Amino acid sequence: MRVTTTPITPGSALVAVGADLQYAKRGLRPGEAMTPWSSGGKSLRPLMIVAGAAWLMVAASGVWSAVQDGHGDDDWVVSYTVFMLSLIVAAIVSVSVVAKLTHGARRPRMRKVGLVVAGLGCFMSIAAWALPVWMVLLGSGYALIALSVGPPMPRAIACLSAAQLVGTPALIVATEIGVGTPDSYGDYPAAAAIALVMTVSITILGLALLSRSLDDPHRERGSVAPLPAAL
Repeated sequence: MRVTTTPITPGSALVAVGADLQYAKRGLRPGEAMTPWSSGGKSLRPLMIVAGAAWLMVAASGVWSAVQDGHGDDDWVVSYTVFMLSLIVAAIVSVSVVAKLTHGARRPRMRKVGLVVAGLGCFMSIAAWALPVWMVLLGSGYALIALSVGPPMPRAIACLSAAQLVGTPALIVATEIGVGTPDSYGDYPAAAAIALVMTVSITILGLALLSRSLDDPHRERGSVAPLPAAL
């Protein structure tokens, strides 16, 4: 019986040792695929809490600003500034968490496009008053990212997408109906408040689903190519 062997070179030995160290560091067995979860996804939960708190502040300060603007108060600058800063933090932290958790996406090109679109949404959050602009950009970016990954994350990221995309129709409908009192520009601050509350409520749900997906025992493994096993 003829047995063939593969010669072991110093280079291949170093690769094998490095692979074993990487697996041991992540608590995996040789040959087991690394996923976003195995590479420290659970450590992102504090950031999810920060994102959720920031979105709650977006809703609170947005309603506060809308009420003051609707009553013709001149002190709306402070509330709007808080709203804008909260929105910038919420958008950037949320997109950063999603980017980290989807590092091993099935369709990396689609994920990159989604991150670019969502990144534009983060940039446009500087113009916090332009709700439809940053909502559509963030929602579209999340939608592309959701299509690029395997289960169970698509449902959670799709929820984040829906949260943003539902805000614009809600704003348009509430404005057409004429909810509340129009301001000096003819806009309806109460309509914006309704859209923000809806968006933030669904966003909190999406972040909760995203956090819960980290503990899903049936989550897909193998979305990231495994390291070579030791020789």
